[in-house]
Amino acid sequence: QTNTSRLSSAASDVYKRQDQDRAIVASTIALAHSLDLKVIAEGVEDDRIMKLLNELNCDYAQGYGISRPLTSDNLLQWIEQYH
Repeated sequence: QTNTSRLSSAASDVYKRQDQDRAIVASTIALAHSLDLKVIAEGVEDDRIMKLLNELNCDYAQGYGISRPLTSDNLLQWIEQYH
């Protein structure tokens, strides 16, 4: 059983769009939470989008704005640097 829901990279691009698109993303996150799902936003490219997703209570995010893919050794260094 899966306990996560993913928002596509198109949804992560909501910062550049109209208020109606933001409402769709916000309601999608709220619906997932009402079903006890955690939400993962894909394709997060910059801090503005990350801030907006935080405001919308998105649980997790991934994308080049956070980090490019890393080897396991580089991942440990990344974790030490940012946490």
